[in-house]
Amino acid sequence: MIVFGAIVLFMALLSFLNSAAAGLTTLVIAAAIIGLGVLWLRSLKTFFHVAIASSSGEANALSSIDRSYIDAVVQSINKAIVQYR
Repeated sequence: MIVFGAIVLFMALLSFLNSAAAGLTTLVIAAAIIGLGVLWLRSLKTFFHVAIASSSGEANALSSIDRSYIDAVVQSINKAIVQYR
């Protein structure tokens, strides 16, 4: 979306050569597209997963956006495995 906004921005700059009103309108549209792209990128969240592998395959047992929570779960699982042996 940001790339598309940059292309429209370039077109707006070229439009200023023909007409200031058309260039200004295209510039506003480009700014809106770039702004929406930035807002969309900021809204994306990273998901962290606990993957458990067994003979039947691999599965994501737990997913969260909180990395410290996932790290604590992984450490607890590893500790339980070590104590079991």
